[in-house]
Amino acid sequence: MSLISFLKFFFKRGISTNTKTHIKKMLKSVSSPLNYEDKKSLIIQLDSALGLVLSDLYGKNSVGTNLKKAKNRFSKEVYNQLWHAHKIRNILIHEPTKKINSKDLDTALKVYKKVFIELKAY
Repeated sequence: MSLISFLKFFFKRGISTNTKTHIKKMLKSVSSPLNYEDKKSLIIQLDSALGLVLSDLYGKNSVGTNLKKAKNRFSKEVYNQLWHAHKIRNILIHEPTKKINSKDLDTALKVYKKVFIELKAY
């Protein structure tokens, strides 16, 4: 093994066991029937978990900054869907009185699940 390969292996960032355990617990909820308020809450929690995963991989930055760094990990379609899901989370946090279609919440939940599967985050 060359020195460069060894250094890449040694310093490669990965997703922590604690983060994976946390995500695994939350993803069980995605499969359950949820009411509107529970969907909103779970989206906020999943986005926070995404922040943990991205911090494990790219360092302590905002979710948005780390999403930009993660762009090459996803297909263009999944990456755009993830940004849309993150924007829904931002609306839930910053515009709590704004009504979001339940179908959009369902789509965001599916996107987070898909992303965690692609990242092997649980």
